[in-house]
Amino acid sequence: MSDGTRRQIDEILTLLELDSTYHEIIVEGRQDVGIVLVALAESDGQAEVSVFAVDDRLDVPSSEFSGVVGESVGARGRVLAAARQVSEAGNFANITFIADADFGHVDDTLPSYECLLFTDYSSIELYCFEERVLTKFFLVGLRATFEIQFEELSRALLNPLVLIFLCRWALIDSRIDTGLVSALKKRCSLRGGVVDVDVKGLLRDAVQRDGPGRIHQRVGELSEKVSARFSSLSGDLRQYVRGHDFVELFVYYSSARWPELFRNDRAGFRKAEITAIALLLTLEKADLLRHEMFVRLLDRVGRKDEAA
Repeated sequence: MSDGTRRQIDEILTLLELDSTYHEIIVEGRQDVGIVLVALAESDGQAEVSVFAVDDRLDVPSSEFSGVVGESVGARGRVLAAARQVSEAGNFANITFIADADFGHVDDTLPSYECLLFTDYSSIELYCFEERVLTKFFLVGLRATFEIQFEELSRALLNPLVLIFLCRWALIDSRIDTGLVSALKKRCSLRGGVVDVDVKGLLRDAVQRDGPGRIHQRVGELSEKVSARFSSLSGDLRQYVRGHDFVELFVYYSSARWPELFRNDRAGFRKAEITAIALLLTLEKADLLRHEMFVRLLDRVGRKDEAA
């Protein structure tokens, strides 16, 4: 929420100094505000907590972006820049910033500030890539008369999503535009119940848009870079999946695998933006508190989960 007044960081810090029982949480967007409020619901603690989207609360001047790793001037960059400014001021006990990890897990570029938390996966949508959440979406949203096999769904989607994520990472690292979403489904197909991604085709589309010259060689180099990085990944692969890509491929795969579930009044779920909202609405507090970031968040704001 916002009172309509954006403030400088030093103004916020002065306000927080005056009331040690008050805690502010700053996130990237208004949708993130809602997810954080779900995690905080019915938790017990002394502090009053408010959650704001960064552009509703802070005026972060462009001069603060110098040195913020890999950032263009967007909401994530403003969150990181503000967190760095607060950290340097040394007064961060009752303010917390939350940002998407984005590519930070793959290139180890997550800055470490005590007041800053990153999503456990690349973005907030990946908290929906859980068996309970997807099962509920199928049974309630799509009115499926069967329970999905989550292992089958993961097997069909996870590796392709990671490859797409690494294509984006390799292109960014090579200073090439990453506008892949429009061509994403054109470069995907279903083979043996699994989404097959034409990695070289995706890279070629991006390289050709970037300009003529050495296209075959550049695509080959980028493809080798993706393959090498893919083979070296470890841990939970959802760290290496872009949120929008997850929803796009989830809709692509599910509507092809079970087309009868996407007919009549459920046809709207063929649109990724509608399914993304539905999946986020399916998230419950218990789903979020299974993840480290939300556990750390409750600890920072001095809240205790009453159900624990």
